[in-house]
This record gives sequence, C-alpha cells and structure tokens, in this order.
Amino acid sequence: MKFFITLTIILFLFACTTNKKKNLKNTGFPAKEYKTINEDGTWCWFSDPRAVYLDNTTYIACVSSLGNIDISAYNHKTKETQTHTLREAYHVNDHASPSLLITPEDKIMIFYTKHAQKIPIQMHISKNPKDISEWETVRDLYVNDTITYKKYGKSYTYSNPCQLSEEKNKLFIFWRGIDFKPNVSTSIDGGQTWTMGKIFICPERIYKNRRPYLKVTSDGKQKIHFAFTDGHPRRELNNNIYYACYTKNAMYKANGDKISEWDSIPIEPKNSDLVYNAKKEGAKAWVWDVAYDENDFPVIVFATFPKDTKDCHISYRTNDSTKITEPYFANHIYYYARWDGTKWNNSKLVNSGKWFPNTKINKKEKEANYSGGIVIDHENPSIVYLSRLINGVFEIEKWHTHDFGKTWKSEAITMNSAHDNVRPFAVRNAKSDNPLQVLWMMNRKYISYTNYNSAIKANIKND
Repeated sequence: MKFFITLTIILFLFACTTNKKKNLKNTGFPAKEYKTINEDGTWCWFSDPRAVYLDNTTYIACVSSLGNIDISAYNHKTKETQTHTLREAYHVNDHASPSLLITPEDKIMIFYTKHAQKIPIQMHISKNPKDISEWETVRDLYVNDTITYKKYGKSYTYSNPCQLSEEKNKLFIFWRGIDFKPNVSTSIDGGQTWTMGKIFICPERIYKNRRPYLKVTSDGKQKIHFAFTDGHPRRELNNNIYYACYTKNAMYKANGDKISEWDSIPIEPKNSDLVYNAKKEGAKAWVWDVAYDENDFPVIVFATFPKDTKDCHISYRTNDSTKITEPYFANHIYYYARWDGTKWNNSKLVNSGKWFPNTKINKKEKEANYSGGIVIDHENPSIVYLSRLINGVFEIEKWHTHDFGKTWKSEAITMNSAHDNVRPFAVRNAKSDNPLQVLWMMNRKYISYTNYNSAIKANIKND
C-alpha cells in the first residue's frame, strides 16, 4: 500500500485556485451518502446528453462494467429508480456510453456505438412516451459513407443527437466516423431513414487518424452549438479550442460571420472561432462542454495541461521500503470561456490535480489527460460543476459566477469521500427548483476505459 504523505504535500503545493474565488460554507457529504442511480454504471464525456429531465422524471443512460447498455428513470415523486438493460454484454468500454433524445411525442431515443469499430450506431426508440420498459427493435445506422471516403478509416465512436423544431423536426446525429473525424447525418422522418454521413470538421491531415474532439448542444429550435479541438492532446503539439454554430443551413462564428454554407462542409478549425490558443498560452487543451446563455451567447469549459508527465515526478516508498519514482501530472487547469457579444473572455478556475485513472505502480499512464471533469449547467450557464483532487480523492463541487466568470463562489457537493468522484453531468432541462441537478461517476476502480467499476450517483441525499 502506498504512503500518501509525499502525495499530500505535493497536492498542497500544486493547489492553485483563482484569487478571485470565494468559498462558501462546506455543505458536502461523503459520496456514499448520496443516492445511487445505477450501482454499476460509467460514461465517457463525448456522448451527450447522458441525462434528461421530463415531467417529474430524470432519464439517465450509461454502460456497465460488463458492457451492458442501461437506461434508468428516477421518479421525483416516488423517489424510486427503474432501470432497464437494453443490451447485455455489448461492449466493455466507457466510450460505448449512450446518448439520449426526447422526441416531440415524448418518446425516448437512445444512441450508442462500440469504440473505434465498424459496428454501426445503434438506435432504440421507446414504444410508449415516457416509458423505458418497452422498446422498438434496435436499428443499425450504417451512416459512414464508405464509398465517397473509401480510402479512409471506417469506424464508429460516440453519439450526439439533436433535433430542430424549426426545421420540421429534422434530426441530426454527430459521431466520430470516417477518417476518425466528426461526421454528421440527418433524418427528416423521425429516425426511420438517415442520410449518408459527411465529414463535418476536418483539420489538415498532418498525421493518420488526426481526430478533433467535439462537444454539441442545441436550443432544439434552430441552432446547434459546437466546441472542438485540433485533435487529441496526447498527439498534438498545440491543441486549441474552437467554436462554431449551425443555423439556417450555414455555419457561423460567435460574432455572426459566416464560416461556410452547410452544403460546403467540412469546415477547417482554423476558419472557425479560436477560443483558446494553446501555443500562445503554452499549454494544450481538451474540451469538456459547450452551452449558451440567455442572450444566445456561447459558453465553453475546458481543461489545459501546462506540464508534461516527463517534467513532474513523485517519489514514495512501498511497505517493503522500495523507492518508487513515477510521473505525476499535477496540473489539470480548468477554464471557463464566455462570449460577451464582442470577444471571448477566458477565466482560469482551478488546478484540479492529476489524472483520475488508477495508474499501476511503475506503469506509464496512457490517459494522462483524463481530468476529473467540468460541465456547465445548461439551464444556467453561470453555474459549473467540477471534479478536483482534495486530500487525495476527487470530489464534486458547484461553482457559481454573477459577473460572467470574473469572480466565483463555490460549495462542496461531496467531501471526505472514500472513492473518486468524476465526470459530473448537469441534467438537461432540470430547472433551478429541481432537486436533481447533477450526476457523476463514483469510482470503486478505474484502471482504464476498458477496466472500471463505477456507480452513477445523484446530488440527492439517501433517505
């Protein structure tokens, strides 16, 4: 067993919050005291939405440690949770976590894929409105255009659906598809048929399978907002954060300048809004969430990584006095970016600590950029929920700004927990009076995205 004295000292020395933050009283509790929605559930953060509120029920989708695809419904009146397994042993991989969409008829649609395989996107539609007990036959969405892009890779990963009422309820789905790029397909008949996918974002192909990471949100009427990167921070010398918006068959920057007609996609990141310049700031970034405020101005949160693992190490001794020296990625810095109508304003929030996977002793962490996570409350984008390392454990906090990110107040949701609490997700459509605002993963074990054991927790105290 490790001794944590050295680790605690380093965490204290590296703790770095903005000097414009004010702590509120500690209101948090150990994670075990919060309600468990799914005893065996996990998710990645590039398939959204993962939880949606509708008429006194919150619907939550996840993938289990056995690879089961699960959908849960938490009834706010009865305080009971119903869980239905859509697929058993589908894929032991957190990238297979599903996304949700509520149709105009209040039926539930679920989309999911395996990780980087040629298996098509899977789509389920509930037989009845607001009911997770019965489902139509699963449909295979072979939407990768393997003819137009025949020389490129043909796998599927992630799913991000949305629907626009002012375009006759046209459905859009975004995924990582052909050439490892963000792809898009649409449906005008409620998901019965889909167009062949097109590459949506395509940076310069300076290496094979260069893959921008994409976050998506929509007003459900006429706009879809996007935040994305050049690629994976592990592969990029400088990984920037970009923004673009779709409306009325064209792509735009935040100031309204047109990027391209929709028929002319893909777009290049360099032609969209540069929100965060990694080379200028001296640190790579990875996107976490995108939302929009009451003025329809976009808001983005992301993490940056000022130090590479080779530059920062931690030493400790095991029980048999063996000295171990291993890399320690001490700086995962969260940022909050908000468009004010004229320019992007980036606010540094906090150093959240290191990666959260439980790296084996003397093994290099393959996913050193896996932060605890930060998300925006899409109903009030002046609120964010984040996970950061406190006393050796990742805990969930709520941060609130009244001046568009200049100053912040925070409060603990979890504290003194026995297990890491990571990848928070703010429930979509949950109004301010909704008792269930945020969900997260409580990790009993997380070695990698194929070796994990987590529970989905909610910010509701146990009875």
